Amino acid sequence: MSWNTQPKTARVEKAQALNGIYLYTPYDPNFVDQLKSIVPHELRLWENDLKRWYVFELWAEQAVELARRYWPDLIDNRARQEQERRDNDAGFRRQQERARGQWNASVNVSPSSDHAALCVTSDAPPEVIRAAYKALAILYHPDTGGSVTKMQSVNDAYTRLKKAGKV
Repeated sequence: MSWNTQPKTARVEKAQALNGIYLYTPYDPNFVDQLKSIVPHELRLWENDLKRWYVFELWAEQAVELARRYWPDLIDNRARQEQERRDNDAGFRRQQERARGQWNASVNVSPSSDHAALCVTSDAPPEVIRAAYKALAILYHPDTGGSVTKMQSVNDAYTRLKKAGKV
């Protein structure tokens, strides 16, 4: 890595898929030596292609404190990332609530029809049917606490309408 592509300051981020942190720092051999002396080899990893350290959560705070000694203006993005995650979760919950309110409304269709399974009228245009399917998929998907049987009936109804050329 050339000197002009080195980060100007250090930053820390929460590792998304792993339990730990990513530490981005300018190169300083003294920092590297101290980090290696503080954090055991099995609990740290240098990712050369991304130019960052991964440190397991057990040693994360010690690594951050060490980095702060070298770079007092360290940018800690962990709080911002956690807030973004909470905002995304809240937005998803609001989306589910809107879907429940919008698609649980009663419609005047035969209860045995595919349209009824999607909570739309029999003369609904294709874009309304697609929107209803997407909202119900969010609402009933098993990964979000929905019912497997209800999701299956929604999928089956949508598939039959799609094959009939109504979507």
